[in-house]
Amino acid sequence: MDPIHQNIIYVLAGVLLFVIIKLIIYLVKKHRRYQEVLFMGSSNSGKTVLFSNLIYNRIVSTYTSMVENKGSYKSAKHEIKITDIPGNERVRGRIFDEHKGFAQGILFMIDSEGIQTELREVAELLFSVLTDPVVRSNCKEVLIVCNKQDLPLAKGTTVIQMLLEKELNMLRSLKGKQLDTTSNESGKKKRPYLGSRKKDFEFSHLKPLSVSFAEAISYGTSENIQLDEVKQWLQKF
Repeated sequence: MDPIHQNIIYVLAGVLLFVIIKLIIYLVKKHRRYQEVLFMGSSNSGKTVLFSNLIYNRIVSTYTSMVENKGSYKSAKHEIKITDIPGNERVRGRIFDEHKGFAQGILFMIDSEGIQTELREVAELLFSVLTDPVVRSNCKEVLIVCNKQDLPLAKGTTVIQMLLEKELNMLRSLKGKQLDTTSNESGKKKRPYLGSRKKDFEFSHLKPLSVSFAEAISYGTSENIQLDEVKQWLQKF
C-alpha cells in the first residue's frame, strides 16, 4: 500500500475513533440526565415538605396529590433530579413503576411520632420497595428518614430501625412462599428474597444495596428545620 493511501486510512481511523468517543460521552451524559432520586413514604410523613425545602428553599402548602412533584437539587457534583412520589395508594404504584428504572437512590420518609400506629403500613410499603427486582438491580442507596424529630413522642433512628427490622422479618415469613415462586404473570420478574435466609432480617443483609438512617425536621421555622443528614446523603449522587 502506498504512503498516501496509508495516511488516508490513518486519518479515517482517527476520525472514526473520535466520533465513537464522542458518541459514548453523549450516551453516558444522556443516561445520567435521566437518573433520579425518588422520595417515597406514606401520606403525611412530610416528604413533600422536605421536597419543597430542598428544591425551593421554602415551605409550600401541601395536600394529598395524585401526581408526582419533580425538581432539581444542586449537589457539590451536579444537579440531581428528584421525584416526589405521591403517598396516595391509588396512584403510588403506577408512578413508582414509571420512575424506578432510573432511580440511583430512594429516600423513604417516616413519621417518627406515628410510627407505632402506622408500622404495618410503612413496613408493607418498604417491603415492596426493597424486594422490587428493578430497584435491586439499579438502585445503590436507600435513606430511611425519621422525620418530625421535634415532636415529643417521636422515636429515634435506633428504635425505628429495630421496629422495622422486626416487622419486615414477620412480613418476610408471611410472604416467603410468594417470593420463592417465580411469577409468570404479565412477564413480571421474580422478587428477590429479603435479606439472608435462615437469619432474622437486618438491613445490613441487603448488600450491595446500602440502607442508612437519618433524623430530620422538615417543617417549622428556619431555625428549627434540620436537613443536614439528608443533604449529606444527597452528595453521594
